[in-house]
Amino acid sequence: MIVGGYCLDLYCENLGVAHGEVEDKFGHRYDDVHQFYGQTYQETAKRAKARGWRLTRDGKAYCPKCVRNKNDQS
Repeated sequence: MIVGGYCLDLYCENLGVAHGEVEDKFGHRYDDVHQFYGQTYQETAKRAKARGWRLTRDGKAYCPKCVRNKNDQS
């Protein structure tokens, strides 16, 4: 039996918590990490995007809260 899987650990690119602070101005916690699982990267990324995450070609990730705020400002 062959078993495989993929785990995607996402931190928001806007995470800017200074040492000792609990939350930054965007409402991120210092330990904000979100995990998504699937059989392939494409499947896993699709799950993250379905939850509102924006993944860029250069490997950056933006949480749903920041994506929503950016769209509201446009």
